[in-house]
Order: sequence, then C-alpha cells, then structure tokens
Amino acid sequence: MNDKETIISLLDDFANPKKMASFFVENATPDFLFIRPSGNPIDAKGFEQMITDDIVQEKAEITKIHRFEFFKREYSNLHFYTRFKIYL
Repeated sequence: MNDKETIISLLDDFANPKKMASFFVENATPDFLFIRPSGNPIDAKGFEQMITDDIVQEKAEITKIHRFEFFKREYSNLHFYTRFKIYL
C-alpha cells in the first residue's frame, strides 16, 4: 500500500461503526485529545468509552475526500473529508 492508500484505510477504519470506538486507542499518540462538538477534550480511552456506552451508530462512511496533502516530514499529512452517519 502506498501512503495515500494507508491514510484512506485509516479513515475507513475510523468511519466504521464496529472499529470507531477503539480507533484512537489503537492509532493515536499517548497525548492525543479528541475535541468534542461541545469543545470539551477527551482522551482516547474516554472516546472509546463514550462511543461504546453512549452512541449507537447504524451506518457511517467516508463520502468524499476534499483535500489530501503530504508534507516533507515523515508522517505529516493534511486531509479534509465528509463523513455520513446514521445514529439510532
């Protein structure tokens, strides 16, 4: 897999309702914080618990990647995408 395919695979895993809860635990750095729509930060374990306990997703998918940019430094990239979700 090339770098772009690897990133798309990660985005697909994040969008997958069965993998989303554990995504950041498995892929984020130890100092990672997810900023919720309320503006409150939550760490990877807290995100996993929130998704597992509080949210039920019927469907989720990446519908469009608007921009994909790789920088010279290893592991640096920028991407913007649209995600479609159905919650129960």
